Amino acid sequence: MIVLVLAGLIYLRQPQTDGQVSRTALIMGTVVDIRAYGEDNKQLEQAVTKAFEEMSRVEQLFSSHIAESEISRLSAATESLSLSPEVIRLLQMGGATDRC
Repeated sequence: MIVLVLAGLIYLRQPQTDGQVSRTALIMGTVVDIRAYGEDNKQLEQAVTKAFEEMSRVEQLFSSHIAESEISRLSAATESLSLSPEVIRLLQMGGATDRC
């Protein structure tokens, strides 16, 4: 039952009112709720959509729960692997490349 409830939250558009757009999604293993306020609902809708798109893009790079993510592929790699600049920067920030 919990799985069904969470599945329903994957991309739930909440009723919008003038000056507010709210959306909830399951991203990065947690429920994310974004609420945007302003005068132009179309602009708010676009901003919320862009925010969720960016979070999904980052999840595809860094999630250890997605087999195709760069981090998962790096963890499973037995030979050299090309990495995106973002993943390299994250590894450098964490000091992981100092040990190589």
